[in-house]
Amino acid sequence: MDKKNYDIIYCLMIPDLGVAGLAKLVNKYGSYSNVRYMLQKEDMPFKGISKAGREAVMSGQVEKDTDKAIKLMKKEDIKLCTIEDDEYPIALLDMENPPPMLFYKGEMKQKERRVAVIGARACSHYGMYVAEEIGRKCGQYGITTVSGLAEGVDGLVHWNTAQNEGRTIAVLAGNLEKPYPENNRKLIKPILDAGGCVMTEVPPGKVIHKRDFILRNRLIAGLSNVLVVVEAGKKSGCFSTVDYMNDIGRDTYAVPGNITSLRSEGTNKMIQQGAHIYTSYDDFLIDTGLGAFAKKQPGFTANGIELSNLDRRILAEVQYSPSTVEQIAEQFSMDVDSVMQSLTFLALFGEVTEVTPGWFVAKS
Repeated sequence: MDKKNYDIIYCLMIPDLGVAGLAKLVNKYGSYSNVRYMLQKEDMPFKGISKAGREAVMSGQVEKDTDKAIKLMKKEDIKLCTIEDDEYPIALLDMENPPPMLFYKGEMKQKERRVAVIGARACSHYGMYVAEEIGRKCGQYGITTVSGLAEGVDGLVHWNTAQNEGRTIAVLAGNLEKPYPENNRKLIKPILDAGGCVMTEVPPGKVIHKRDFILRNRLIAGLSNVLVVVEAGKKSGCFSTVDYMNDIGRDTYAVPGNITSLRSEGTNKMIQQGAHIYTSYDDFLIDTGLGAFAKKQPGFTANGIELSNLDRRILAEVQYSPSTVEQIAEQFSMDVDSVMQSLTFLALFGEVTEVTPGWFVAKS
């Protein structure tokens, strides 16, 4: 481990020193190495560092914890990525005080289309259905999902994405050697086997606090192009993620629910306050523009919209050579209007093109 990375981990291990406080120190002293050096000077007063944090530094406990973290990284095969590395997710740079270092297993990617999907732990059958559908279709269409590995909606999204050979990112509230919650640790292998990633900004071995759930939520927001909240009660922890998305100017969607359901009080309130309404996966892909980046599936447009039987037949007919509306109508013994309606749909979604007026051919 080089000194620069060691010094970052050292600073992250200081008790009670939050993200904003550490960023202020780095801004003041120029580097993590300088912060570490200044902290270890006995006569150096520091505002913003708790008594416990100061004592941990001066007693050498932070250094011991840092050495322990590095040993755990080797033992558990945990990788790290700093803000200066090529694979560091570029989307995080829109955040205030982006994580200086990420600890992870799996594959880190600088750029990809990511959809965060979060919701209630004790979700209803309706919430389960929606979470499973989003996870499954994102997996099929090659759009990365992001969630928090929690029980309920989070776990369903991770599982269904991975089971459909899709990439999903699990952001942990805490460290990697003891993933929380314990019940969902079984999801980590399928996530990694499908090319996904499990990550956190909390160093190995560091004691977990309630504030780590807020860190997780800010990281979920920072990573994602768009957020979907499936189900949430009136006081759900999901809303910190929504707040972070709003802070960085990214769109949020809420799945509408039964107005008598406590699990939908929060999502319905989001809609009332201006969140986008999630009505179907197809509409979501179109509305967000993510469909343009979706992996094309047989029988679907590139946007992930399912083709009708007629659409498929016409597409096959014009696959290799142009045909007119009249020729296609005669071939299928159909009226011209129905054929024209199908061709208009196929052209709208980029499946066919009108090479000359009245002549259509499939796009290669």
